Parts: sequence; structure tokens; C-alpha cells
Amino acid sequence: ATRDHIVKETGNPSNVDYIACDLSIMKEVAHFADQVKSRFPDLNVLLCNAGVLNPRRAETKDGLEMTFQ
Repeated sequence: ATRDHIVKETGNPSNVDYIACDLSIMKEVAHFADQVKSRFPDLNVLLCNAGVLNPRRAETKDGLEMTFQ
């Protein structure tokens, strides 16, 4: 939905893309970084957005505190 909104506003679908990634899993973060480097070797801008609000302390599968991921 966000990608569609950006394309509608800019009128240019050729430079809007996304890659989904679970930032709580370090293996996925590494895979994401590899995908970005491979797909966009001349990348100038990368916008990342993530958010979580945990009422209690929670840890990722890698044992890291979820709020700081």
C-alpha cells in the first residue's frame, strides 16, 4: 500500500521498490543487506522503517532485546 501511494504521488514506478525483512532475526538482516547490495549497486538513499512496542521485555530468536532491534 505504501509503495502504491508513493508511485501515485511521484508518477514514477521505476524507482520505488521494497524488500521485506524481519529485523529481529540477524540472519534475515544479513540476507537483506546482501539483497540491497546486489539489487541496487548504485544506491544513493535507503529508507528503513521499523517499530515495535512491547509492554514486557521480549527477546528475539537470537537472544537480543526486541525493543533495541
